[in-house]
Amino acid sequence: MYGSEVWSIYDKDDNNSWEKDIIKKAHISLRKQALGVNKQCPNVACRNELDRLSLKELADLKVLKFWIHLENQPEDSIAKQCLKISKEFADKNQVSLVQKVNNLCATSNLNAANLTKDNYSSFLSQIRSSLNKRIIQSIN
Repeated sequence: MYGSEVWSIYDKDDNNSWEKDIIKKAHISLRKQALGVNKQCPNVACRNELDRLSLKELADLKVLKFWIHLENQPEDSIAKQCLKISKEFADKNQVSLVQKVNNLCATSNLNAANLTKDNYSSFLSQIRSSLNKRIIQSIN
């Protein structure tokens, strides 16, 4: 997951392709062995039993946390300037951090503009819950 707040912006949002990754298969196999369940047991059930997110969900959360970090930078910092460029890319419908954040917020029925320093944790928990529901729906 190293650097996933950057590279996952350019990765597919297709949950099924994430589930077929060899590393993901190894993770879920170990989880099923640890739980002592059959190989046919649904992956999402094993993850939920262990209170774990999928790698896709983790990458999406890291993107959001990185965006929150950038939003809190001083206006004259290089990081904040890069965020402004990312916003310009999003306005042009080009792949960018801000576009990814907007898409995640849209699928979670949240508005990124409403995010304040006081509601970061509730914002992230709502996103996490929404991501979990989206993963479950895509598998079913």
